[in-house]
Amino acid sequence: MIVGETVIVERREETGRDPGNTPIYEWVGETVSNVLVAPGSLQDVTGSVRPDGVKVMFNLYFPKGYPETLANARVRVRGGDPLSVIGDPRHYTAENTPGGWSMPCEVGRVVG
Repeated sequence: MIVGETVIVERREETGRDPGNTPIYEWVGETVSNVLVAPGSLQDVTGSVRPDGVKVMFNLYFPKGYPETLANARVRVRGGDPLSVIGDPRHYTAENTPGGWSMPCEVGRVVG
């Protein structure tokens, strides 16, 4: 039996205004249960900007019926640091997903 994990999806939301009427943004978290977590590849990041960087990634699979967008979000997996969502993940059609998970999502961050 496959069992998902609980992750925290964070989105940047306007939470107020400063005295100069400039928006104040904070990362607001939402707990999501039953997400499949698969380790991704450790991949060297090349180029002169980050010659020693490593892209740490997970492949996540969100449950059918998860209603929110993940574009521009970040996800905390297993209590770790936030990982940026890559792209704008979308659900597969119901006909093509016999199991309980229908939205694949890649997350990662650059270290170094």
